[in-house]
Amino acid sequence: MPELDALQDRFSKDKLIVIPLTENGNEDAVNAYYAKHQITRLPIALDKFMAGMKAFQVSELPVTVIIDKAGREVARISGPADWSALEMLDFLKRQTEAN
Repeated sequence: MPELDALQDRFSKDKLIVIPLTENGNEDAVNAYYAKHQITRLPIALDKFMAGMKAFQVSELPVTVIIDKAGREVARISGPADWSALEMLDFLKRQTEAN
């Protein structure tokens, strides 16, 4: 999550928005985690009924679904990702410039 927070800082919100869904329905626990890890740029999005997981057909966590401005899925990453890797940053930059 701190890496996703740093990623959001690299891109303007009109180009990239990181929305971390949590199946944990406890907003206080998420707030505590954010405070402990100094996460300041990400919203809290509670998926209490796992609607997001169902909509994106997610069966394991963590998973990242990258959606373009037209609402199309352009990539899916299962498991952890290195959000500071040059290949990842180049991919995201290309996606944000293409749309």
